[in-house]
Amino acid sequence: MSGILTAPTVVAFTVPGVATITTTLPSGFDYASATSAYASYFAAAAATLTATLPGTTSTTGAATTTTQDTGVWPYLPSFPLALIAVILYSLITLLLIGRMFHFRSWWFIALVLGGLMETLGFGARASNTLDLDNVTLYKMQMACTILAPIFTAAAEYVLLGRIMDYVGARYSLFRPALVAWIFIISDVIAFLIQVGGAGALLAKPFTGNGSTQQQLDDAENLVNLGDNILLAGLAVNLGSFVVFFMQVTWFDYKTRTQGAPNGPWRTLLSALYISSTLVLIRQIYRVIEFSQGWYGYLPTHEGYFYAFDSLVILLASAVYAWYWPNLYIPGDKHMRLSAEGEEWREMTKRERKAAGLMEGANDSVERV
Repeated sequence: MSGILTAPTVVAFTVPGVATITTTLPSGFDYASATSAYASYFAAAAATLTATLPGTTSTTGAATTTTQDTGVWPYLPSFPLALIAVILYSLITLLLIGRMFHFRSWWFIALVLGGLMETLGFGARASNTLDLDNVTLYKMQMACTILAPIFTAAAEYVLLGRIMDYVGARYSLFRPALVAWIFIISDVIAFLIQVGGAGALLAKPFTGNGSTQQQLDDAENLVNLGDNILLAGLAVNLGSFVVFFMQVTWFDYKTRTQGAPNGPWRTLLSALYISSTLVLIRQIYRVIEFSQGWYGYLPTHEGYFYAFDSLVILLASAVYAWYWPNLYIPGDKHMRLSAEGEEWREMTKRERKAAGLMEGANDSVERV
């Protein structure tokens, strides 16, 4: 075809490896003089567009651009970082298991469960970095790293209850026996919400270049739904933990201002402060992260995840590998500390009943 067109003409330009573009040239168009310009334009467009496709290489003159396919990930995850996390979590969790069995502290098992789940999650993450398209590994690492810190927080709740039982219920906003239950129930609610949100996110079909617009819209709607549900669960979790942190602060303030006897238990309370602060940092980070959406700045930058999630939870757990509770308070949950700083043991209901004593009788305790 050459010369000036005498009527509107449909022509097609092929962009190699991308698409064929069809357009209508108007009557009077000088096809011969414009053909070379159109060809140059679409050749340049093809080079640019091809370079942006995952797993492709584009060459323009002496410059070569290569992009790597990240599979189901929004970024290219680091294998070394995931491997380091697996090793560190494995070591800390083994230390905690050893402590638990040595002191027979079964009441602190939530901390161990959190460590095991984190280890499993980062093991899946490390494997996933070597198989980027493995959806099962991706879902496993996501679920474990999102939900594991709930168990770490539960261990903090139980520990505060044990410290308050030992030092004295009079210094607490709530009855020590209720402290753990109040916050654990709140965390269970948050856990169920987060499971629902994670389920919606993990159910999202992974779309590709061949997906229809309807499939893309459905996937986006599912992501938004899961993101919002998960954000609600994380917000409940954060709110609960903020109230818990206020309870720790109140207990510390009351024991200092109302003359509670000092002792090793205060060192343990300091360890609880440190660990709880680290957990709180993680809770705040996760809320901010998911508030930005699935493709926000924080969710698409791996460094923040390791700094404000995996590292802080690792340290929050590692604190107790050194400051194990039984080293600072008695393992017997019925032991109490008197106002004079002496330890005594309160009888259980069963022991009191066997001794034929009334509830609250003065001789329902044994001095030690």
